[in-house]
Amino acid sequence: MGIRVGTLILVSVAPFLATVAPGPAQARVKKVVVRQGPFHIRSYQVRYTDKKSRHVRAPKISGHIVKMHARVVDRRGRRIPVNRVMLHHVLYKNMGRFPGDRRERICGHKGQSFYGTGEENQALRLPKGYGYRIRKGDRWSSSWMLMNHTSRTDTAYIEYTAWIETERKLRPATPYWLRVTGCRGTSDPIYNIAGGGAPGSTDSRTQDFVLPRVGMLVAANAHVHGGAKGLRLTQPRCGDRLLMRSRSLYGLPSHPYYHVRPVLHEPGPIATSWPRTAKGIPLGPGEPIRLTSAYDSKYQHTRVMGIMHLYVWHGRRPRAASCAPLRRT
Repeated sequence: MGIRVGTLILVSVAPFLATVAPGPAQARVKKVVVRQGPFHIRSYQVRYTDKKSRHVRAPKISGHIVKMHARVVDRRGRRIPVNRVMLHHVLYKNMGRFPGDRRERICGHKGQSFYGTGEENQALRLPKGYGYRIRKGDRWSSSWMLMNHTSRTDTAYIEYTAWIETERKLRPATPYWLRVTGCRGTSDPIYNIAGGGAPGSTDSRTQDFVLPRVGMLVAANAHVHGGAKGLRLTQPRCGDRLLMRSRSLYGLPSHPYYHVRPVLHEPGPIATSWPRTAKGIPLGPGEPIRLTSAYDSKYQHTRVMGIMHLYVWHGRRPRAASCAPLRRT
């Protein structure tokens, strides 16, 4: 296919058969690759999204996303190494998809935040039988941050790949972005860790949330910065019972992230764990859930975040949930 400058679809691969969900019928999955850009980043520049660069083309297909991943590439689609241009983060939003979106949001203001990645290099992966529902007429936008670690202006594209189930009706997972700083008004998702604690000490921040509807929690993941130990989602009604935990995973000292010069920001985790359960964890009506962000407090860490991505299925009204130990499948 030809390539146009700007936001475009690079590849639309013919459907193939796969077994992404249980059932008698075979799944039909389409792989779509969309490249956004080009973005010109000056030497040692940290470039953020602006009004002209936030638009990204949606797949223009009706179905359910079962997997999605984003990365930084050059004009030929080759991955750009982090010592040239690093993707600190990218967040994808579905803008005004259908009536009811407003009441589904907790954080995120306009649009429905449904997938994000960055230095964690994480892919959206939902349990078998679930997917993120998209429609042919959806409008998407993105929020991103790119860093040029060289002395020359560089050019990069942000490319996403989505695997979309188009035939089978999966259970739609509704995404919620929770941040430990709260979501009221213009609350800032960024905060600072003062440091000065004893070796091994932890700075913990908590925030309670209530989902707009009852449902079944099926997956969670996190976006954090350097110094993070992880995020925990707990259930106060059950003595702060652990529902899901996203651990921050760091590389060996030899990992490229820790050898990028100049240091434009503190290196973060190279991955975060992504707990999932096809069985689902019931959350009752009006029930608070508690997000806790844990960071190292021995050292100072500036401009950190504690954001957890939840995916909830609202297709079944759960019974009154007990506080027995959870069994995930």
